[in-house]
Amino acid sequence: MHIFLVMPASGSSAAPASTLWAGAVEKSLLSLGHTVIRFQYDLDRLLRGYRAELPHLESPQISAALVEQVAQAHRRQPLDLLFGQFSANIFTPASIRAVRQFGILTVNYSVDDRFQFHRVAAIAPAFDYCVTNVPAAFPSYAALGIRPLKMHMGADPDLYQPQPLPQEFDLTFVGQRYADRAEHIQALLEAGLPVQVWGGG
Repeated sequence: MHIFLVMPASGSSAAPASTLWAGAVEKSLLSLGHTVIRFQYDLDRLLRGYRAELPHLESPQISAALVEQVAQAHRRQPLDLLFGQFSANIFTPASIRAVRQFGILTVNYSVDDRFQFHRVAAIAPAFDYCVTNVPAAFPSYAALGIRPLKMHMGADPDLYQPQPLPQEFDLTFVGQRYADRAEHIQALLEAGLPVQVWGGG
């Protein structure tokens, strides 16, 4: 498949210089034999320092850039799929519908939308398919008449693999502090489990 990929490079305000997020997805798609075109826009910059419930001031420009870049890529070589991580305060539903007019399948992959469904609620109906990693978000999609698909997040085995090092910690967590994660960590500590924690927040 010839895929147009829309995804922030980092995916984390705690590691703004990282390219792990989009890089890992692109690498996986390429390893499966697909060709990938990346959306050329600094999405990581936009995702820092704004209120997620409000439309971003650059939303019209971003949406127009998406349609134009897809159109250009589609003229060079017909695209099969628009895949990415879209939120309604960054992209307009009209931009997704415009991409569909080219005959391109559109798929939105929303992460942890059990806690942040407001980010996708307005744009989700514009896609052919919506994918989530959280089954608890299914009722929210169903309320919009959408039957979502479930897809777990993964990890790059070239980066994440056992190392020949002595074990230093019995219980660890690495990740950002949001949603109910702090409560889970607190419960472990109160149970007397010495969990070690690293991450933003």
